[in-house]
Amino acid sequence: MALINGVIPNLFNGVSQQPDPLRHASQCTQQDNGYPTIATGLRKRPAFNHIAKIKNSIASDAFLHLINRDEVERYIVVILNGDLEVYNLAGVQQTISFPDGKGYLSATTPRTSFSVVTVADFTFIVNKSVTALMDTATSGSATLGSKQKFSELPTSGNSTGDVWKIEGDDLQRFDDYHVKYTAAGVWEETTAPAQQTTINSTTMPHTLVRNANGTFTFAKQTWSSRLVGSALSNQDPSFIGGTINGIFFHRNRLGLYSGESLVMSRAGLYFNFFSKTMTAVLDDDPIDVSVSHTKVSVLKNVIPFNKTLLMFSDQTQFQVTSTDSLTPKTITTEVVTEFESTPKCSPVSLGNSVYFASDKGTSSSVREYFVDVNTVTNDASEVTAHVPAYVPANLFVLAASTTEDLVVALSTDERNAIYVYKVYWNGDEKAQSAWGKFLLDAADVILHIGFINSVMYAVIQRADGIYLESMNLQEGYTSTGFDYQILLDRQTSLTGAYNSVTNVTTWTLPYADAGAFTVIKGSTWAANAGARIATTHTISSSTVEGVGDHSASPCIVGRDFELRYRFSEQSVKDAKGVAVQSANVVMKNMSVSFADSGFFQVEVTPRARTTYTYKFTGGVIGDISATVGQVGISSGSFKFPVRTKSKGATIDIVSANHLPCKFQAAEWVGEYVKQSQRV
Repeated sequence: MALINGVIPNLFNGVSQQPDPLRHASQCTQQDNGYPTIATGLRKRPAFNHIAKIKNSIASDAFLHLINRDEVERYIVVILNGDLEVYNLAGVQQTISFPDGKGYLSATTPRTSFSVVTVADFTFIVNKSVTALMDTATSGSATLGSKQKFSELPTSGNSTGDVWKIEGDDLQRFDDYHVKYTAAGVWEETTAPAQQTTINSTTMPHTLVRNANGTFTFAKQTWSSRLVGSALSNQDPSFIGGTINGIFFHRNRLGLYSGESLVMSRAGLYFNFFSKTMTAVLDDDPIDVSVSHTKVSVLKNVIPFNKTLLMFSDQTQFQVTSTDSLTPKTITTEVVTEFESTPKCSPVSLGNSVYFASDKGTSSSVREYFVDVNTVTNDASEVTAHVPAYVPANLFVLAASTTEDLVVALSTDERNAIYVYKVYWNGDEKAQSAWGKFLLDAADVILHIGFINSVMYAVIQRADGIYLESMNLQEGYTSTGFDYQILLDRQTSLTGAYNSVTNVTTWTLPYADAGAFTVIKGSTWAANAGARIATTHTISSSTVEGVGDHSASPCIVGRDFELRYRFSEQSVKDAKGVAVQSANVVMKNMSVSFADSGFFQVEVTPRARTTYTYKFTGGVIGDISATVGQVGISSGSFKFPVRTKSKGATIDIVSANHLPCKFQAAEWVGEYVKQSQRV
């Protein structure tokens, strides 16, 4: 029997579902409401702050979109079946006019029926269930005849409106074009007779436009008509006659995709999908290409990436390639990878990678598409390979913060959870690849999440309506007046009303919630700022009471949430890093290194035995954190007994307190009994 020391150098690599002996030391079994970073290690996640209640009704299947026009103009768009609403990030509903009605917004399942892209003041909205059509009206002016060359046109005796056909090469029908004599006495190119020239605007994407006075207008747009050629030489865009699966913006062109076709507008002319002339192919002409594959490859998602476009069908990824300029003559498409992807969840880019999801039974696979500059190849590695059953199936939102190197996911199978993937690259080496999840109340339904820099905005449905909340993930972010962040969800600042007869202070919540609430003294309190008012309890769905007079200054009110981090089962490994299976490890004690922490506890549960709890309450004797009248926030090492075999035991770090906690590393001391000798 030998006394050994085990070291866990950091706690920032998240959950692993591999067998415990195969895991990295920095991986864990469970990480709920934890946020790991390379800089500070594992910390309790930031709190959700209440912004506003935006709807009184329920809309669990709504489509939502975040507009980030600039630092001032930021909005949440909510699309319902037959309606549309806009709110600023203070939760104030904006005024919208509907001059063409709301018919284009009809959809039985709005969450999966719309695609949206914002370009400056214009937000283009596609209803995927509407078939794009041409108007039935046709061009007039029959031709007077045909000529082989333009130079053969009559030079005299012409009348305004005369139309001639220029046939060009007898063997080539596509070089035919028509010209019309104008009142100015010149010939100009025109359409062939009896041609449908106009796109039906009621069947095309509509726009939500922010007006100069701060209001919005939702309306159809006038799409440029075919002004030259015929349906043969200047063909209808490929989306005509089919439904449009999505919309994007790339290299100053508006793009739509339908079936296996990708269509982009004329450069700088977002409402024009017809060529300018039949006499030449111009660089700014529309682009209309199809992907080619042995499989049926209906395009379900398109995302601009790395100066090109990445296109997704159900089983294949395609890439648009071109020279430095994107023109009809230079564009090509090619297959880059072949992985399954779900059409229910749009891919998201983060730095030089694109993340996309696919369903595999009751769980999801998330892949990281990248271009290997060393080998000039494309690949999509599975970032859920070590957590194959962790992320649930049916993802419907992927969102990313480039500021935080973070990807988050929402699933219809677990509506109160945000699955979090934290990544960090150190050159070509991935130093962090961490999965975990943020949990809200079991009854909460998260409808949407989006990022602006380090702030995550969440739209959350509860029993009485829909709320807008925010979470600031920035390292070092603190609550107003404190040097740490108060960790209460649904957090808001309130001043209580004191009743001297009953000796009770009452705080009125800005929302209805009959759950348990915590009240914290705000930063302007002369003493014990940040301390809990212990006797508070909810007396109705919108008021909270506390015994005594606590009305002198504002208090922070919110709901506690629990951090739970479960260590992997500890084992002894040989010089090659392989776990020694024949050894018994009896752990005697363990210590965790912490920083800037006010409260946490460790729960040790030996196999088939009761749980032992060891609490750290923030005060360290001899440290300034132990000053009377101040909330204790300190750094150091917390040692606790374990006294059990590692096999089958669980060791959890837990905190359901409003005070912060951060953990950098851990180590343990134990006895090692080797039952046999390896050969």
